[in-house]
Amino acid sequence: MRILSIIVSVFAALPLSLSAQGPVQQFQSACKAAEKNKKDVMVVFSGSSWNKQSEQFEKEVIGAEAFKKQADELFVRVVFDFPREREKTDTKLLEFRMKYKVRQMPSVVLLDPAGRPFGYAGVMRGGAEEFWKRIKEMVDLRVKRDDLFAKGRSKTGLERAKLLVEGLELLPSQVVRDFYVMEMADVAKADPEGKTGFIAKVEKGEALKREQAYYQALFREKKYDEIIEVSTKAAKEASGEDSQRLSLYTIQALATLEKFDQAKNAIDAMASIAPDSTLGQRAPQYHQAVERMKARAQKMKEAKTAKPMVKKRTGPIVSKPVAIVSDINELKEEAVMLEKQALEAARKENELSKQAAARKSKMATLEKELVVLKEEEAKSKGELEKAVAERSKLATKAQAMKDVIENHEAMEARKRQVKELEEKAKKLKKEADDLNGDSQKLENSE
Repeated sequence: MRILSIIVSVFAALPLSLSAQGPVQQFQSACKAAEKNKKDVMVVFSGSSWNKQSEQFEKEVIGAEAFKKQADELFVRVVFDFPREREKTDTKLLEFRMKYKVRQMPSVVLLDPAGRPFGYAGVMRGGAEEFWKRIKEMVDLRVKRDDLFAKGRSKTGLERAKLLVEGLELLPSQVVRDFYVMEMADVAKADPEGKTGFIAKVEKGEALKREQAYYQALFREKKYDEIIEVSTKAAKEASGEDSQRLSLYTIQALATLEKFDQAKNAIDAMASIAPDSTLGQRAPQYHQAVERMKARAQKMKEAKTAKPMVKKRTGPIVSKPVAIVSDINELKEEAVMLEKQALEAARKENELSKQAAARKSKMATLEKELVVLKEEEAKSKGELEKAVAERSKLATKAQAMKDVIENHEAMEARKRQVKELEEKAKKLKKEADDLNGDSQKLENSE
């Protein structure tokens, strides 16, 4: 049985060397190839060795020549092939499946070269042609996503936030919080008052998932009284449809405990909170469901108290029924053990979910700070460039002024020299005139 394989016959677009790599290296190689060739990444999660749908999907859809030709133009493609037994599966494959929230086989996840998912697809009618149409639609949405992100980053304030939100809303809702942290941080910064409502909606969705996981764990542990106490208190503290949703946990726990009249009273109280809401309008359906549960419980009680029909034995008593009872008892014991293990796994999952949520919150905070720091760095860089330009301008101007001063001083010095020479010339001329006069006098006296 294969633990992991790259199906070269189907995915000839990938280098043959990838088949010798582990899942992490294969994925990284695919992302690098996609970035280099300006393509996206198509990851197929399959179980072709044991899952008939996967086998048929690989053969008739992604293995079709027309599909391969079209896909090679837009994608670098990878298949992660899972064995039936979980314990034989590469742990990195399980991590990939959990990271990208893949719940069924086969599934196709479309990613950009950064590894961020933008589309999911599974088995659908119509074969390779219809499947490719669906893939192309998701690629078109990714192009629109990138265009909206680019436009958003060129704007500021609420306009920036609205364009980024429009791009984020094109994506599968389950991946936004995990893979688009930077964009969410950008939205939060551009829209500090939360006018778009997007961040609040995502956070509410995450809180709802944690809430459901918490109550599901309590139901598995059969802690019905605790469910009633906790959900009743939470419903009182909430309002509107949130209060109604929390009341449903109380109703379900009461019905499970066969407190049917109390459950119906709780339904009426829930509906009265917001009669026109979706949950309020479903009150009659909830009443019918409780009535059906009550009828089933009554039938089970009657079956237990009814006298069993005694059939006349027609053959010898054999040991086979004893073996069957023994097998059933063993199955019951195994079921109890499995239930305990499931509860423990649920507790661990809940704890890990809380830790993951805390990490995501911390990452979101850090990403916000990073965005601010980057913007401050860009601003500082711009101011530095302006300062450098201003310094250069002032230095040039100072040098020009210095040159003017030096020229002026040189001209003044030359003027002084000329004046001194002129005075000296006058003095010499006077002396010459005096000598000439004396000479004339001497000539006359002779």
